[in-house]
Amino acid sequence: MIPAAEPPALSDAALAVAAPKVWKVNFGKRTVGALSFEAASQCWAFEYAPRWIKTGFSLAPVQLPLASRVYSCASHEQALNAARAQPIVYAALRDIFDLPALLPTGHSSAAWPNAIGLECIEPAAKKVAAEAFDPVLSQAQALMFAASKAQGGAAQISVWVDEQSNFSFSALCPGAGFTPWCLSVSGDAQGGIDGCRTKYCYYLMAQAAGLTCVPTRLLESSGLPSSALLVARHDFTQQAFQYFMPFKYLLGPTIEQARQKSVITEYRHVLTIAAQWHCSRQQLLLLFRRMVFAALTRNGGSPLENLGFLVNEAGKVTLAPAFGFTPKRPPPAKADVLECKDLLKVAAGFKCLQKQASQVIDEVVAVVEQWPTFAKTGGLPHESMQRLQRAHRLF
Repeated sequence: MIPAAEPPALSDAALAVAAPKVWKVNFGKRTVGALSFEAASQCWAFEYAPRWIKTGFSLAPVQLPLASRVYSCASHEQALNAARAQPIVYAALRDIFDLPALLPTGHSSAAWPNAIGLECIEPAAKKVAAEAFDPVLSQAQALMFAASKAQGGAAQISVWVDEQSNFSFSALCPGAGFTPWCLSVSGDAQGGIDGCRTKYCYYLMAQAAGLTCVPTRLLESSGLPSSALLVARHDFTQQAFQYFMPFKYLLGPTIEQARQKSVITEYRHVLTIAAQWHCSRQQLLLLFRRMVFAALTRNGGSPLENLGFLVNEAGKVTLAPAFGFTPKRPPPAKADVLECKDLLKVAAGFKCLQKQASQVIDEVVAVVEQWPTFAKTGGLPHESMQRLQRAHRLF
């Protein structure tokens, strides 16, 4: 399981605490495989379980194909300097398992959690089960706790919430009535703009534009420098698990090749992959609508931002709802200048989009033109609204 590597010179004391760490990887009640980290060589390794290879699915078809082999890579620090590093493998393992958070001094770096569970099989980790339940907190207490974890910056933490707005940061569901969410705290406003409040305003506009979105709530507290955001976990509930598979796990190196050409080339790749994965006509239309919205609002800077599939325990695939709206304000580049005719060219390559593409574009444009209204509803200051509006593309 642990990859062979030439370890760096360590003291005897360091080697004594550098024993390999091993986690059992679960999806619902099924075993996916095993993940390990060797501190001495700073290497990660992952391997699928034999039964999962026969009956499961690949967690990242391009980077981690479903095969009987060990996928190993150096840690991020070594990946910058070591020729033996496999940065593509590391990136996939980092995103799926949130590798930095597994180390004693690490912090979560996951863009979005998924329903993959990790069960540490070291003897010292058995105490986790007894400590799994944390006390139930009020909303104000939960926000202050999240702010303390953020330490003045941004943080995203998995949390359980019930209908009375009671919060629990327990690793396991604390009881009936609690559902899983993600709590985001933006800390100090970046560039004078409240990040969480901005995302909430774009969420309101995306809903009005006809996008299927993950339920999102804006939370405020007088004890925080800015607002917080509560986003429902779309990857699992108390009854079912769903694995979120980003499009980048399906395109691999093709992503960068497409981006170097143009955003339009990237759009075509995404729709082609969706069609190959048997997305229905309705889902392809919805995906195109999301691309138009992203193009008009410069949301995420890429059509691949937060796009992906949900795969349930039976292997059924559906398009994941939209979440995590993050507008960016890059200077217009030649490849970044989009026109209505460019989006129509993309749709022309897909029969199911040809007749309705122009209507979809007109509908989304009409909604984005109302941005000041959505910003006001979400409580975004007028100056921030104007700064973001200047980056919008309106044909």
